[in-house]
Formats: sequence, structure tokens, C-alpha cells
Amino acid sequence: MSALLLIADDNILLDYLGQVFETRDLDVVIATTLRAGLEHLGARKFDVVVSGWAVAGGSSGALYRQAVAREPGLRHQFVFLAADPPSDLEQVIEGRTACVDPWDVEELIRLVEAGARRAQEQAGLSDKQRSWLAGDRPELLLVEDGALELMAMVRVLDDFGFEVTPADCGNAAIAQLESRDFHVILSDWYMDDGSGAELYQWIAEHRPAMKQRVVFMSGAAPREAATVAPGRPLISKGQDSPQLVETLMRVARGG
Repeated sequence: MSALLLIADDNILLDYLGQVFETRDLDVVIATTLRAGLEHLGARKFDVVVSGWAVAGGSSGALYRQAVAREPGLRHQFVFLAADPPSDLEQVIEGRTACVDPWDVEELIRLVEAGARRAQEQAGLSDKQRSWLAGDRPELLLVEDGALELMAMVRVLDDFGFEVTPADCGNAAIAQLESRDFHVILSDWYMDDGSGAELYQWIAEHRPAMKQRVVFMSGAAPREAATVAPGRPLISKGQDSPQLVETLMRVARGG
């Protein structure tokens, strides 16, 4: 069961959201002041924090900064509540978390469940690994010609902490690589409009310094991969996310 910290000083809202979250199989802890919220954060780990932007006891922005300083993995796990986005919101969160109307329950549940899922997926990583991903946001070029698979993987890898640029074929990836670098490239092997092999051969010829940043994935083990791209990791599609992320992190960090 995922743990959620709910911070607000509106008793009607607290009662309502507490009931809503408990029906979603969440372990809900309630705080009515920011100080109490910080005490809870210091005492145990939470998968998601939902906090009113204006709460008795100070600024939720200050709470966010202190919580993230203690536990960097929380950087993307906050959801703030405000009828209108505060003027200083973006300065505080820098695009790393969300703000939603507290009575927009459908969107709030979506954000909370996404955060809980992200926390579960990250559970297989060490605190050091989660902190590095949250702080550095390594840039990843994701190459996959299946539209549904591409969208799903963008969401998963973004949730882990990568800054993902999608490409729906090898040739689209080449167009990206002509103008910029990436910390790591994750590419399907079998694609119609520029295969993984063709992408790697282009990189070897035009961007040889990036050869060591390529990771391949495939539903079936291609026999030619060892010859075309010797030494490059080949991940089976469907492999556990933490294992895939560990490989991507190792490559992104030059390991």
C-alpha cells in the first residue's frame, strides 16, 4: 500500500479528500499545519505528498524545498492544491511537480496514482540512484516505432527521472542527433524507417563519440547485433523497469 501525506487546514477538504484517497487503497496521513507535515516527513517515508499551497504555518514552497533537501526522491512526488496557480509556483517547483484545483478530484486522483506508481517503480533503485536521477535529469533519446509502446515508455522513463525525447523511427532519431547530444540513447532494434542497426551505423560514422551511449532493446534477440554493434547492451522488451533503468544510468554516467 502506498503512503500519502495530505497537508491542508480546511477541515471540509481534509475529510473529503481523506475519504477519496482511502478508497484508492492509499495509507493516508493527515497534517493540518506545515510544521506537522515536516514532522511526518522526518519520521517516515511517503510515496506522494498532497499539500495545499496556502496552509497554516507558512509557505508550502518552503516545505517543498526542505522536504526535497532531506529526500531528493520527493522532487517529483508532490502535488500542490490551489484554485488558481500561485504566481511564484514555477519559481519554486521548476516544472518538477504539479498544481491542481483541490476540487478537481479526477485530475487529483490521476496525479496521485501516477506518483504512487512512480514511487513503486523506483523502489528497486538505491537512494543514491534516485537522488542522481532527480537532480541531474539525464537526457535520453528514446527510439521506438510502436506508437503505444513509445508513449508508455516515455511516461515510465520520465517518471524515473530522465528527460526523454521521443523518436518514432531510426531516421527520426538521426534527425535529432544531427543537432544535439544525449546522455543515453535507447533504441528498438527492429524498425521499418531506419532500424537500430542503421541508426548505430550512422552514429559510428557521423557521431562516433556517442557509440558508447547506445542501448538497444528487442522482443527477439537479433543474431547480427553482436557483429553490427559489438559490446552494446541489448535489453529484452518487458524486462523489469529498475533493471532497465540501472543499465541506462550506467551508460548515461559513462560507466
